[in-house]
Amino acid sequence: MEQAWRRHLIKKLAFLAEEITLAMKIGVLDLLCIIPQDEIREFGIPYVRSIIEKYLSRADIEKWDTFWGTYFEGQWMPILDSWNICTQAGTYKKFMNRTNNGLESYNKRFNGLFPKHNPSLIEFVEIVEKESRYYADKLDDIRKGREEQPTYQEKTIPLVPQEYLDFKN
Repeated sequence: MEQAWRRHLIKKLAFLAEEITLAMKIGVLDLLCIIPQDEIREFGIPYVRSIIEKYLSRADIEKWDTFWGTYFEGQWMPILDSWNICTQAGTYKKFMNRTNNGLESYNKRFNGLFPKHNPSLIEFVEIVEKESRYYADKLDDIRKGREEQPTYQEKTIPLVPQEYLDFKN
């Protein structure tokens, strides 16, 4: 989701990297994912805007108006339940890991296996076969106790910043 927001800010609204970095800091745009859904329009967006806009020119504030009005309201608010983990009542949904970092990591690994951008079909098949054997052996080692199964961090929900709670009140 943040990748989509970042992409929209860069490609459609032509924001500079520094402006986008501010919006992507922890506790800014991502705050909208953890506050109660019924607070997003009334408190969440105004709070996030207050953080971002104090560093922007009038022209950039107008670009943010476009982001909030057209893009965010039209694209993201209709599917609010799919990206916000907090219910209307303020309780958090039970969920599995909501990131694709594992897939992104493997995609990087897989792409790194190829010596050139466009391998021949034979090179591609040989590389995929070798990679398949590697993972089959790894799974076999885990099953037979020769290797430990990977452990994953517990899911944590970030705390809503006190500044937001003060803003809301």
